[in-house]
Order: sequence, then structure tokens, then C-alpha cells
Amino acid sequence: MRRSTPLGMLAACLCAGLAACSPYLYKSEVESFRAGVNDLATAYQSGTKGVAAERAVIQQTQLTPTRTRVALSPGCALPATVSAAPAADNALPCALQPADPAMAPRQSAPRESTSAAPLIHALRDYADALAAITNAQDQEALEAANSKLTGSLAGLANTAKVGLPNEFGAIAGLAFSVGVATLNQRRFDMLKRGVTAANEPVAVLGDAMGQALDTLRKARADGLLLAGTTMAGQINAKMSPDDYTAALTTLQAKTDAIETLRRTNARAAADDMVKAHAALAQALNDDTRQVAAVVTALKTFREKARAVQEAFAS
Repeated sequence: MRRSTPLGMLAACLCAGLAACSPYLYKSEVESFRAGVNDLATAYQSGTKGVAAERAVIQQTQLTPTRTRVALSPGCALPATVSAAPAADNALPCALQPADPAMAPRQSAPRESTSAAPLIHALRDYADALAAITNAQDQEALEAANSKLTGSLAGLANTAKVGLPNEFGAIAGLAFSVGVATLNQRRFDMLKRGVTAANEPVAVLGDAMGQALDTLRKARADGLLLAGTTMAGQINAKMSPDDYTAALTTLQAKTDAIETLRRTNARAAADDMVKAHAALAQALNDDTRQVAAVVTALKTFREKARAVQEAFAS
């Protein structure tokens, strides 16, 4: 029979003191959360671009038959100095418009939907920081990831206008800072503290994200409807067979996109992001490791986020 050496006994004691030699790090779950957040961020970007594109189509369709005089919009004015700050996300866009403002297209994205970029950016930074924690392979990478997480949490709190728990801060170094078991424990501790601290701001920003995405969804559908209605009114028997077929194909694509947007629940996807994050926070704080609940919540979130991303890209 092999006898335990003093070194082996010390290792066993260290593992016991850390609760587990290799705590479950939720690496795949964090990556799934990150991917879902990225899908919603991509949907937001596609949605804002889509609204602008439909506005241009409407404008061209309405102005071309009459050859109406056009002008640059007020949003095209350059800053007074080269060093001036970039235009804010909710600033008036630079675009073409009729010289007579009364003839401008009716459709445009509501300001609250196009000014949501800061909250999207904050959530994306936070998800990236969580992934950096779980992917850290050594002490140096972990310290860098912890700094990134701390900064992203401050960004979340500032954007959501909520405070962070007083006890949140950089994770103190453990007594024995070498060995895979200790590195895993530190990663787990950082992840647990970070996700727990982020629960409230993620809930606040998730609600705002859902509202912004749903507003964009409606604005995009309205733009497609207006563009399609205008285009349909110009289809006639005088068109060549090729032009007629091309116009019908374009019009069918717009009706397909409208139908997809009608059946997409962007607000529910954002709500499920909040639920998945809350499930992850609960699991990290529960010794029984509620992994199944986290996996289920993340699966629902990913499916809806992907559907939103695909609908907004159509």
C-alpha cells in the first residue's frame, strides 16, 4: 500500500481549503451568453442600417418620377473644429432630403432606438470580459482579465445608472498563487463576484435593450411597408417583362422581410438574456451547481437572439 507523503497531504489540505481542486468554471455557458449578446448587438446594428436603407429607397422611389430638387440634411454640417468630439449616436444623420422639407419621407427610426448604442456597447464589453476570465490560462492573463471585468462592470453601472455592491473589487490574491487548482479557484471567484455584481445593471440594460430592439423592429417593418406600397403603386402594364419581373421579385423580398419581423419577438430575447444571466449568478452562488437550469436558460436565450439577428439582417 502506498503511503501519503507530506507533500501529498499538503496538496489534499489545500484542495479541501479551496472547497474543490477544480471548481466548475461555466466556460461554455459564459461563451454561450457572450454569443447571444453579440447576436443582439449585431441585430441592433443591422436594424439601424436597415431603417436608414429603407428610408433611402422610399426617398428615391418618391422623388425619381418628379425629378424633385434635393439637398443635404442639417446633420451633414461638419464640426466647427477638427478636434471636436465625434457625433453622438443619437445625432441627426447626414442624408439626402428634398429641398422642400415638407416632402421628406414619413418613415424614420425613433430617436430612443438609435441612441441605444452605449448600452449595447456596455453589455458587449461585459460579456467579453466574462469570457476573458474563463479563458485565462495563467496568472498574468487572469489579472488582465480581472482588470477588464472591473472596467466593464463600471461601464455597466454607469450606463444603467445603478450602483455596484460595496464589497465588489479586485479579487485578492490567494495564499498559494501557483498550480492549476488555485488558478481555477481564482477564476471561479472572479466570475462569481463579477456576475453577482452585474445582475442589477444587466437587468436594467436588458429591459432598455428590449425596448430599443422592438422599436427598431417596428420602424424597419413600417419602412418596408411604406417602400413596398410606394413601389407597388408604380408597377404597371407599360413596364417591360424583365422590369416587371424584377420589380415583383424586389417587392416579394420586402413582404417576406415584413412577415419575418412581424413574427420576431425582440423584447422576449432581451428578457431571456436577463433570465439567463440571473440563472448563471444563482448557480455561481449555489454549492449544488445548478448547471442544468443555466443550460436551459441559455439555450432559450440563444435561440431567440439568433432569430432576432437573422430577422433584422433580412
